[in-house]
Amino acid sequence: YHAKEAEIIREAGKQGAVTIATNMAGRGTDIKLGPGVVKCPRCCIECDLDCDSTPECKGVKTRKEYVHCLQDCPCGLQIVATERHEARRIDRQLRGRSGRQGDPGATRFFLSLEDDLMRLFGSDRISGIMTRLGMKEGEEIQHPMITRAITRAQKKIEDINFERRKRTLDYDNVMNKQREAVYSLRREVLVSKDLKDIMLDITYDALVNEFPTYGDPERPTGEWNVRGFIDWIKRNIPYQDFSDITAEDSTAFDDFMNAVMKRIKHAYEMKAELIGEELILNLGRLVILRTIDTDWQDHLLSVDELREGVHLRAYAQLDPLVEYQREATRQFHEMMYNVNKEIFERFFRTQIVMEEERAAGPREIQFRKDASQMEAAAAAAQAEGEPVKPGRRPRSGQQPVRVGPKIGRNEPCPCGSGKKYKKCCGAKATGVVK
Repeated sequence: YHAKEAEIIREAGKQGAVTIATNMAGRGTDIKLGPGVVKCPRCCIECDLDCDSTPECKGVKTRKEYVHCLQDCPCGLQIVATERHEARRIDRQLRGRSGRQGDPGATRFFLSLEDDLMRLFGSDRISGIMTRLGMKEGEEIQHPMITRAITRAQKKIEDINFERRKRTLDYDNVMNKQREAVYSLRREVLVSKDLKDIMLDITYDALVNEFPTYGDPERPTGEWNVRGFIDWIKRNIPYQDFSDITAEDSTAFDDFMNAVMKRIKHAYEMKAELIGEELILNLGRLVILRTIDTDWQDHLLSVDELREGVHLRAYAQLDPLVEYQREATRQFHEMMYNVNKEIFERFFRTQIVMEEERAAGPREIQFRKDASQMEAAAAAAQAEGEPVKPGRRPRSGQQPVRVGPKIGRNEPCPCGSGKKYKKCCGAKATGVVK
């Protein structure tokens, strides 16, 4: 309704116009005063020495003096407010509707002792004073004491609202730090041209956080379940050999992790060489960003649920803010552990399928493999000097071996049964005839 509101503001400065608005309406809006609203620069009567007959001008010594009007002649924009607000800033904004750019104007506030501000912060004391003074219901009260009481009530509620905003900011600072950590990682992944260092750092964090499942890094190396830890890594990187890595070769946990990371770095380089630099970059971005976004959404939902119910811990004499900070930090560390672990597993397990192979389908891929085998067999036959008929698929695999002369199908079977060969051993022949 911008056009309609602009029309209302345009008509608000005309003579005799009454505009009803909320306490926030018109902020930053200059109401232009129309003709007749400003009657004179100063509300006064100009007198000279020849007007002694006028009662108002008696006693004027000089030729040009001004005598204030005897009647109430307000001019300019008049602001009538129906309540005082919790923040004095809003009251000052309402007063600022009048007297803009040197134009005359006035402001008057009308309050009730039943207003929320007075009822919560000043009603009892003021009501008692008014009762002792004999004030009746509905009677107008104008006194500096009332103004000071209202100001004190506004200061009280401003202090309360300030503490609430400060408390809210303390809660938001926890998520703000986590948000900066997550978004900085995403931004680095998006702008980086090589994700090798980022991927290896994520992998190292995942391995360090996973190792306590198989042993305490602070304990001697002989108490570690190194074989179980290596098997877990091999399930994610099956094409790399980790069998020769043992804890006996290391004097500390850092030495052991350096040996493992050296193999993982070699596995990354093998994968990059196999699929190419561009594909390894796109794969790393896809895996990292999708994993972070999914787990970050779940973390935000979990933290929102925590914030809704953490105030109940005040019944146990615990500070809800401290408990919220502790629980949110613990959940964030758990989320980052899951993110690093999932990125490590998904990146090294993912296999790239080329577009032509995906479009061909499994049958055509198998046919291509058979065709390549046929070409290899034909090349081998030509090398041995055997002719290959065009259009026929050469035989692959083991060929039958013949020993002795060839037996005709209608000749007697050499086994001595008296039957023809085709009805005896020839019918059971598997390609090898003795």
